[in-house]
Amino acid sequence: MGGLHITLAPHDFNDSNFDIAVLGEAEKTVLEIVNNFEAVKRYDINVLKKINGLLFRDKKNEVIASPPRELIQNPDEIPFPDRELLNMRFYLQPRPGTNHNLQVRASMMTSRGCPYSCGFCATTVFWKNTKGINTIRYHSPEYVAKEAKLLVDNYGVEHIFIFDDLFMVDKQRVKNIVKALENTGIRGKVEFSMQARANLITKEMAHDLKEMGVKQLIFGFESGSERVLKMIKGPSVSPNVNTEAIKNCKEAGIEVQGLFIIGSPGERVEDLQQTYDFIKNNNLDYAMIYQGYPFPGTDWFKYAVEKDIVKKDYYTKPHDRLWLGHDYERLLTKDISVEEFKKWVQKFDELQKTFEKNIKVHYLKYKNLRHFFRPSFIKRYLRSYASRFIVNNKMKIEKIKNLVKKENKIAVEPAVN
Repeated sequence: MGGLHITLAPHDFNDSNFDIAVLGEAEKTVLEIVNNFEAVKRYDINVLKKINGLLFRDKKNEVIASPPRELIQNPDEIPFPDRELLNMRFYLQPRPGTNHNLQVRASMMTSRGCPYSCGFCATTVFWKNTKGINTIRYHSPEYVAKEAKLLVDNYGVEHIFIFDDLFMVDKQRVKNIVKALENTGIRGKVEFSMQARANLITKEMAHDLKEMGVKQLIFGFESGSERVLKMIKGPSVSPNVNTEAIKNCKEAGIEVQGLFIIGSPGERVEDLQQTYDFIKNNNLDYAMIYQGYPFPGTDWFKYAVEKDIVKKDYYTKPHDRLWLGHDYERLLTKDISVEEFKKWVQKFDELQKTFEKNIKVHYLKYKNLRHFFRPSFIKRYLRSYASRFIVNNKMKIEKIKNLVKKENKIAVEPAVN
């Protein structure tokens, strides 16, 4: 296994059922594992010790950690994902896109890492190098344009979501990507969306992104409170900076989605009110509001452990609620009561529904109807609903079985006694 969780909480490997864990960036590590396995047709402990970036077990079932893996300095060494291994016609069905259209959408990454270190963010911890330094590495503009062209030409992709933590850190690189897309002949043939940071969206940057074909930016605005923003994101952002970024995007014709966190450490009721007012009073196309959650390796996790909100082994031991939804038992702020916070959650949920309602109405536009009658589209959703039906019925059957067992136990026990 590999990925974010095991990299940031490697102690979870101890009690897992896995044999090998890959920590951090995985391409070269996995390649070495596979090459060695193909050579000797078994996993040799002595060989695994020489592969950096691993956790594995010896014959006594004791966990061994190999030295950490250095990051790939030139990401262009990494080949494009072999999408031909997937049933692309099945996966690339039209999905909600910009201007409330259904589009054939795909995703790609053009960089790795982020220069900022927000207190709640786990991905910046994931991409640190072996010396613990926060780094960012880029694919070249030519690499980016070539992969985008492959998606457009081979799969009819109309919209690409760039999965970078932060795409627009290097201003000149954005300009060079616009030129590279022009040189490959696909500029204007495909739209883009990506995550953004407000203090980087100047009028010039918004113009360059528009030239590239960006139709939508997703901002981590996080809060409408200047006090909270300074605590969790540092001095480079503020409500005024966020408002200016929205204005620059709108003038360039770019949609704006906002992500917000409620329940941050030290947040007060007046901060929640300022966030609520910011969402209502700014021209957002969509807003998503989440409760703050302590991911391992982050400053928030250290804070949560110190305040006894979670235990150090929180991710190892089973528990009822994870970060999806609202987890009132693990509310990070001590300045708002749980009962008061629940009232605010309901208020924010109602606010978010106004955005969702608006989107659902627009999806019924005439130009979207053509997608609903495509055989592949119908097949995908019939399969989806069939699987949900089966799962739901299995759950119902299990509930009935448990009830029957419970009733039988109640009926039998008095007679036995």
